[in-house]
Amino acid sequence: MIRISIRRKIEDEIIPPPAGYSIFTVKRWGDPVMVEQGDFDTTIRGEVGQFQVINLIIYGRGPGDLVDQWSGELSAVSQFNTLGHSDIMKLANMQIIPFGYEYGMTDAELMAVKDAKLPDGYSLHQKMNWLVNPEGDTTRPSTVMWANGFWYEATWIRYGTMVNGGQKVAASPQIHEVRTQLKHMSSPGLVRCRKLLPFRRLDFGKPNATHPWLLQYATVANHPGNGYGDYIRGHVMCPVALDSNDFDFSGLFKPSTYYIPVDWME
Repeated sequence: MIRISIRRKIEDEIIPPPAGYSIFTVKRWGDPVMVEQGDFDTTIRGEVGQFQVINLIIYGRGPGDLVDQWSGELSAVSQFNTLGHSDIMKLANMQIIPFGYEYGMTDAELMAVKDAKLPDGYSLHQKMNWLVNPEGDTTRPSTVMWANGFWYEATWIRYGTMVNGGQKVAASPQIHEVRTQLKHMSSPGLVRCRKLLPFRRLDFGKPNATHPWLLQYATVANHPGNGYGDYIRGHVMCPVALDSNDFDFSGLFKPSTYYIPVDWME
């Protein structure tokens, strides 16, 4: 039996983030600071795909490290976390809870409604099929999630360490100076940053309406001109960067903290 609930439209007070964090908005591609410091611009990067991916500065420890250090990269593609099948289906469920479906649906219940047209004009399958690309399929646009099959059959999905342009995040009001190298810097140096609150497994089931700093709209940067949109397939949700305490991180490096430059947020 598929569970659907009638949700109140006043749902929707934003719940404050935990103590020690405040809500900020990440700047979009094409903003002069984002262009200068990160080349976040479709004119520079070319046809990079549909998503307004903003990479994070990752601190943690690799083999032999005694203290936390910068991972040495600013790539959301090569630095990723892995979700298992049950995580994937929870993420799918979170796409449709704004439309009255209750969180916690079984695989069979999700499959029974995956092709149903939702009020925003798209089905669950269209949303997830846009978000998740089977590994090795080069016929589709770039995406932010790669899987070993279509979303409903995959046993794992790789999700880059990122946030979305134009979307809310929870970050520390306290400013930290961390060593890294942004695009406009000729060598590594200290950059003023805020610490990001990442997504944990216990955050599954929390809707974007009340927790936009955990679950963001998947925003796009259309080429050319950084055309902005967050409803390209209706309401498609992405978690912010995943906490490596809950989700396996690529390689031997163990992240402890994700940072966003102060200049990249409003």
